[in-house]
Amino acid sequence: MGMGQAYPDDVLPPSHRQALAEASDLLIDQGFDDVSAIADGDWPLADSTLGAHLPRRFALDYTPLFARQFFICLVTVAWKLAQPHFTPLTCVAEELAAWALINEAVAILEEQGEEANFDLFIDDLYEDTDFLILFDPKLDGLDTSEVGAYLGMGYLDFKDWFTPFGSGDRGAVHPYVQDDEANPSAS
Repeated sequence: MGMGQAYPDDVLPPSHRQALAEASDLLIDQGFDDVSAIADGDWPLADSTLGAHLPRRFALDYTPLFARQFFICLVTVAWKLAQPHFTPLTCVAEELAAWALINEAVAILEEQGEEANFDLFIDDLYEDTDFLILFDPKLDGLDTSEVGAYLGMGYLDFKDWFTPFGSGDRGAVHPYVQDDEANPSAS
């Protein structure tokens, strides 16, 4: 089974499936280097390949621990996309990791001269795309406002990015990304 086998060809065409596989390889390889360099203090996450795929407004919150946890989410999402059956994303960090993979796959397809269209795949993969407001500075604070509460925009606060959606009915997060009290070895 290859990348995205849970999705039919009309949702994820073979070229897009291949681009996602290449994006996974690329971001995982670069992620290993990023996490090491960030831990050594060589550069901040915000200036790394992984950081380029994250909302800039939280750059000061991106610690070496966060870099390791986000990297684990990236690897987890790549694994989920390679499964023969749909495996849902379980937290905002996984949604962001999937978005990074999709954006990298778009760039790969464009380099190959192919038009990228992941719209149907995105519709299937995400329950909603509320996480995209994190990338828009004009919408800063919407997620924590009364309007955001009314619209059901939960889990978008930075401290909640690794919290499993709902009561965990969509699955558990990887044990390494659980909060520090639940996972003291992750610090």
